[in-house]
Amino acid sequence: MFFDYAYDYIIRFIHVTPKTPSFGTMPLWKLMFSLSNASVHEEIVSRIMLIGIPLLLIDVFRRRKIKIRKYFLGGDFDIDPGSLFLMIFSSLIFSSAHVFGWDFYKILPVFAT
Repeated sequence: MFFDYAYDYIIRFIHVTPKTPSFGTMPLWKLMFSLSNASVHEEIVSRIMLIGIPLLLIDVFRRRKIKIRKYFLGGDFDIDPGSLFLMIFSSLIFSSAHVFGWDFYKILPVFAT
């Protein structure tokens, strides 16, 4: 949270006006649907499809014996170079997805968190 506030302060200090979605003009049902839909997509796309499934395929290829549910629910993994690459790649894709609604200034704080 400190990073977000510091980053926002620096952005405003250099006279960049961040573009934010117009949450105040949306009907409540649309706002609630959008926010809940975004969090579900975050978990499914960013975590399962971009990290879990590739790790499953890599480990099947390497013939490791890890329970399949761990690839979808997480836990009991070492962070090896392949896992680290997938986490960074997933974070980059996830932060890039925020550009359309929030603008480019949102990439760094979303990537970092």
